Amino acid sequence: MYLGITPNITNWSPAGDEFSLFLENNPLVDVVELPYSHSSLIYLNLLCCVLWGALEMVQMAVEAKCVQDTLKGDGVNRNQDEVHQAD
Repeated sequence: MYLGITPNITNWSPAGDEFSLFLENNPLVDVVELPYSHSSLIYLNLLCCVLWGALEMVQMAVEAKCVQDTLKGDGVNRNQDEVHQAD
């Protein structure tokens, strides 16, 4: 996958249109340190935008948001994703 990382895809909804991507190793967080003055910045949203853009290219609308972020002190990076339509 992108950046040489492979996410674990889990937590599928019963309808099959919502899931979670768990990133155990995220190379982006290895080179980033959030200063206290920018502690509200959600750096993992960069990967949400990459996913959104890639699926947009194949005519799929998706809403991706960061739920857990190791830069915020969480143990894992997790995105929650919902597919709105597939053409």
